[in-house]
Amino acid sequence: MAFSPQEVAAYKELFDSVDDNGSGELDRDEVWALLRQTGEEVEEEKVEEIMRRVDTSGDGTIDFDEFLHFLEVLKHEGTEAGSECAGLGALRSFARALNTKQEEARLHQLEREELLNSRRRRAEIARLQEEAEAARLAALRDSHASDERARRERFAADQEAARRAFEAAQEEMHKQAEEDDAHRAEARARHLKVSRARVRHLFHVRMCMLRLILAGGAAVSPVG
Repeated sequence: MAFSPQEVAAYKELFDSVDDNGSGELDRDEVWALLRQTGEEVEEEKVEEIMRRVDTSGDGTIDFDEFLHFLEVLKHEGTEAGSECAGLGALRSFARALNTKQEEARLHQLEREELLNSRRRRAEIARLQEEAEAARLAALRDSHASDERARRERFAADQEAARRAFEAAQEEMHKQAEEDDAHRAEARARHLKVSRARVRHLFHVRMCMLRLILAGGAAVSPVG
């Protein structure tokens, strides 16, 4: 079974960390340094045995493909009691440790992803809260605008009612003035009528007195 891309990347990072000269191949000393990272002391002849087993090309070095192939063999190969050397046991332990590190790296990646998802969720919640607050403020502004329109409409209605009341009052005053003028005219007419009647009465009395005087009648005291 092949390694996952994440495992290959981790093994390549390990391979490069002990490839001091950056040649892309591990020599005997670099392999020994790699084995010491397992925490086990490995004798020099055991290193030679590992080199012979891992170096399938026989060029005295281990390239990454040989290293990866050997780790894959160690990953699935069972332990044969009494047949494995200390160096191979160390490598096998190291392979298991690498698998453990891969699992830890995978869990770490999951934790990072969960953290990122949590941050995204918090950001989304914050965005939704901002949108809700913006909607609330917009509704409040609309409410204020609606109240302002209602206030202006009420003011306009009050102005219209005042105008109509003023016009009605003026019309009533005009009618009252017309009625007063009519009453005054009627009063003047009655006064004129009465004055004319008195004048005619006085004229009639004086004419009567004149006729009596002219007729030689007895003296009559003035009337009226």
